[in-house]
Amino acid sequence: MSPEQRAALTEQLGNTSPATDSLLDAFAESITNMREHDHSTQREDWHCLNLAAYMGERMAPVLRRLLDAEAEVELLRGELASRPSRAAERGDAG
Repeated sequence: MSPEQRAALTEQLGNTSPATDSLLDAFAESITNMREHDHSTQREDWHCLNLAAYMGERMAPVLRRLLDAEAEVELLRGELASRPSRAAERGDAG
């Protein structure tokens, strides 16, 4: 994701709190229910539509958690890149 895209998403999410573990568990359960639900017997699948709407209404915290995790990864990569390598610390040529 580009810095511009990340900034736009951050602005759109506003002060949304990150998803809790229990919300992620509920999403996983909904995905399983949708996957295992018999889709062949109904013309309109209200069960899966309701689950999709439930998840859609709660997606902002999931996006916040993902965005926060990606920011942390970037920070840690930067910190790691700024450290001298172990070979350099030992004085090994290579």
